[in-house]
Amino acid sequence: MTHAAFVVQPPTSRERQVLACMRRFIRTYRMAPTRTELASDLGISGPTVQLHLQALQTKGHVQLFPRQWRGAFPVGTPIAYRSTPRGDVAVVATSRRRA
Repeated sequence: MTHAAFVVQPPTSRERQVLACMRRFIRTYRMAPTRTELASDLGISGPTVQLHLQALQTKGHVQLFPRQWRGAFPVGTPIAYRSTPRGDVAVVATSRRRA
């Protein structure tokens, strides 16, 4: 049995803007932005932000936590924390890229 290698697809230009906006927000505020904050910063609609986040997740660049407030993080962010409903803090793992 052979296993296909996991290859991270490159983001589009707009997806790179979303990632840059997310990283900038995390660096500044020490928490992930909401989809509304991303939409406002990027000048696009909330549903469009969601489409970009889903595409970035599929490509391996973003980790999404469904139904979590501020639940989207770039993979590989050195220190990115998210609060859980219990108030715990979890660290987002870095990407393990294989060629």
